[in-house]
Amino acid sequence: MPTFSRPLRTALSSAVAALTLTAVAATPALATGTTSTVRTLTTTTTSSTVAAPATDPVLVNPVVWKPSPTWNVFTAPADRDVLVDWPETPLDVAGGFTLIGGRNVISTGGTVNFSKEYHVTGEAAKDNRCLYIAGNAKAQAARTIVLDGFHCAGSNVYEGINFDSKAERTTLTLRMRNILIDGVKTHLGAVMGQHDGGDAFQTWSGPAKLEVNGFTANNLDYQGFYLQPFSRGQGALGQWNLANVTLNGSRTGHAYLLWLAGTRNGTTSTSVRITVQNFRINTAPNLSWKAVWNKSQWPDLTVTQGLSY
Repeated sequence: MPTFSRPLRTALSSAVAALTLTAVAATPALATGTTSTVRTLTTTTTSSTVAAPATDPVLVNPVVWKPSPTWNVFTAPADRDVLVDWPETPLDVAGGFTLIGGRNVISTGGTVNFSKEYHVTGEAAKDNRCLYIAGNAKAQAARTIVLDGFHCAGSNVYEGINFDSKAERTTLTLRMRNILIDGVKTHLGAVMGQHDGGDAFQTWSGPAKLEVNGFTANNLDYQGFYLQPFSRGQGALGQWNLANVTLNGSRTGHAYLLWLAGTRNGTTSTSVRITVQNFRINTAPNLSWKAVWNKSQWPDLTVTQGLSY
């Protein structure tokens, strides 16, 4: 079968073969509420590739998703690799973008910039979320999703990147690098802890392995990383590595900028092994106590109070 070796930001070129398949863009539980539409996908191979880290997967005969304002929800077959081919210009559409399923996935680049606050479903977190990635509905063999160079831009964001392994909690690897979130807002409810939106990165149910290298989130009104790997089941996961991460709280206040729903490096069924390197949290004045939930688990973080950024 033809292969597609580790594509990066360079656009597709030198196409030598194509085939089409029809896929249904189905709306997930956390998607935009739009109706399902049928799209025609083009699968392309190329003779021109750009080098990437050797550990990234090599895509085999991938389907190609070209996100656009009219194609913002994509469901990939579980047995097909996926190349996400973002345009050079920023995209603006209510609900942001949703990718469901697939086998190995590589997404490089991409900017979402909401020109205004959208009010469609009644939930800001759904209407103003940059990117939602979900696993397959049935368990699959081990696979990897690579998200490289994604930019969640502007001042109207209520959720940055949301991730749900679905049925692949024990087999799926999520690899993120060079991510930039300009800011995340929230609507607070009447009850303590009740909020709509407010996370730079939130994960439910896994992933089995999480590899982050280069993630900066600024102007966080509520939370930064909200990690819930056991929200849909307990049991052993793989290694998580968080490197070169900076979470900057809003100058006007924020909640906890790092929250792990579980224990770090423990032995229980709700524990995950996590290593950190150059992980920095900058809090608003007098809010250093809100840097990390259960701070004793994170002695290797750097916390700065007063927001120097």
